[in-house]
Amino acid sequence: MVTLVTLVATTGMSVSVAQAADLVGRLESWSPAGWCLDSNPAGDVYIKPCQSGNGYQRWTIRVVGSEEGSDLVQLTNGATGRLLSIGSAGVRTQTNSAPETRLRAVGPGWSGARLCRTQNGTLECIQTTQSAAPDIRSVFLHEYEQGWWSMTWKRITP
Repeated sequence: MVTLVTLVATTGMSVSVAQAADLVGRLESWSPAGWCLDSNPAGDVYIKPCQSGNGYQRWTIRVVGSEEGSDLVQLTNGATGRLLSIGSAGVRTQTNSAPETRLRAVGPGWSGARLCRTQNGTLECIQTTQSAAPDIRSVFLHEYEQGWWSMTWKRITP
């Protein structure tokens, strides 16, 4: 069994997991710790405290190609079957596999990658807010700047 390790902020080097099978599990943030990528049937995407058995926090990661030396991946939500999308509507999920559902996994490997897109020559990656809300935080896109924190993830088995 292949395991996805970490998605962390790094430089823009290539991630290569094309030989791996689909990876399934929760994506827990390194910071804030104990928060997982989550969604709902309406397509909203956010992070919430990790909950064992929560299907909305379960994702399947599949490599679907490559772009500019990075793997293109699709993340499918376990509860809704919808695909994570980073497009003009921001970070959401949607039902079809349009180009905005193919995310760049940028980094030197799964121990150091971020989920991004290239828009008009600019690399934008998923970030989170520093919210005071005790149970939910929004996510958004931000232009990549070396040394600036992106969302950092570690995979937890289902």
